[in-house]
Amino acid sequence: TREKTMTRLQREFKLNETTYNFLSEKRIEASIAASALISFHRIIQVGQVPKEPVAPNKTLITFMCGLFGLIISMTFIYTKKYVEARVQGRDDIEKNSIMPIEGVIRKHKSSDLGPNPDARAIAISNMLKNDHKMPLVIQVTSTIKGEGKSLVAAEVAKAYADLGHKTVLVDLNFFTPGMSQHMTVDDSRGVWQIAKENMTVEEALQLSNTENLFLLPAGKSTRNTKEVAPFGPIPKLLEQLKKTMEIIVIDSPATAISIDGIHLMKYADSVLYVMRENFTRVNYVQHPDIIREEYGFDHMRIVLNDAKRVTNFDGRYTGSHFTYDKRLPGFSGLIKHYYQSYFG
Repeated sequence: TREKTMTRLQREFKLNETTYNFLSEKRIEASIAASALISFHRIIQVGQVPKEPVAPNKTLITFMCGLFGLIISMTFIYTKKYVEARVQGRDDIEKNSIMPIEGVIRKHKSSDLGPNPDARAIAISNMLKNDHKMPLVIQVTSTIKGEGKSLVAAEVAKAYADLGHKTVLVDLNFFTPGMSQHMTVDDSRGVWQIAKENMTVEEALQLSNTENLFLLPAGKSTRNTKEVAPFGPIPKLLEQLKKTMEIIVIDSPATAISIDGIHLMKYADSVLYVMRENFTRVNYVQHPDIIREEYGFDHMRIVLNDAKRVTNFDGRYTGSHFTYDKRLPGFSGLIKHYYQSYFG
């Protein structure tokens, strides 16, 4: 028992001695550190105040936003193009139709004066393909409304008149007469009055502001326009006009809306079938082919309306060098010229 007690006391003594020695060493080290002039720490790299914030990275964010914006916009444009499937130019027509293309009517600025050169090209091309036949009956039609057939008819009629041919523009679209939108006419005298009120052709004919151009509007009706069936009086009317006119241009109804537009092709020597860029759906391009196959009309040719200004007169080539438009000098004039040519 005495030895056991002695062993226990020695063990406790050693533990206390070890603790005391450890604490004494730390006390001495702390005293030395407190009185020393040399620091025990060293600077690895001197800290500097940044001139610009480290984050966010503006360059990276701008680049990524521009990249994603480009991708999203291109995806939207191509998706819209394939969903809507509108005619974008001559290539779209040639891919979907075997019908020959007579020419194009390009976009014109409000400052453009004088005869339309595109309509003049169409008029000359039409005369050449018909061996300068006189009198010549030309029908202008389209698949649906809004494609600009009334405008094309008016411009082509003016072009023939400017070429020195005695021309009459006849509006046979009794549903939505369009002559008054492009010409100054008296709607109280026209085809309706000839067909229904026994007015003579001489009384209904009206002079235009263009030399050699006469106008024969649809006339003002007081009854249901569907009651007007032009198939009876129209052949006689055309025969009367052929006696005094060299060129007869007919503005007719849209063929997908009224069969009248197809029936009138029987009396025409040439049919100009109007399609409008960025408006006519691609699936409508085959409609004139269907008409030709079903009714045997081989005298139809397509006219592309509202084409880009940088397209040449027949729509085959594209580029700003296919126009004689003068541009302003300097870099700003160049930018304005290209913008108006491609987007104006």
